[in-house]
Amino acid sequence: MSNELNITYTTGATVTASVYSPGWSLVGSTVLTEPATGLYSGDMPAAVAGCYLVVFTVSGVVIGSGTISWDGAAEVCQTDVDSKLKDVWQLRGLDSSAPATFRTDKIFVGTEGSPDIELTLTGDGASEKVATRTV
Repeated sequence: MSNELNITYTTGATVTASVYSPGWSLVGSTVLTEPATGLYSGDMPAAVAGCYLVVFTVSGVVIGSGTISWDGAAEVCQTDVDSKLKDVWQLRGLDSSAPATFRTDKIFVGTEGSPDIELTLTGDGASEKVATRTV
């Protein structure tokens, strides 16, 4: 956890970030630091994985708000989430431009030999099948 909460504001102010759960329960708050640049930053309070609302205030007046996706230890980058969601979408065969091919020993998306995604399947095939991403 390091400087996940950020906002720009007039230099010299005391900016507080309050983090709320989706049900508006206060998770925690922190006073942000500012090295005379107008960019205030602070650490996310300890929280379990989830999406949170962050409200920034100066003397009780709201100066900004936003959301943060949190995995319990660090901010979750939306690009990573989008990439993983696309992988799942393609592996389910839902992308008509990159169909999924299912074989007894592997599942792949794209061209065999140079797939975009490939899962190698191992196990006895009856009671257990383990998929391991190789590409």
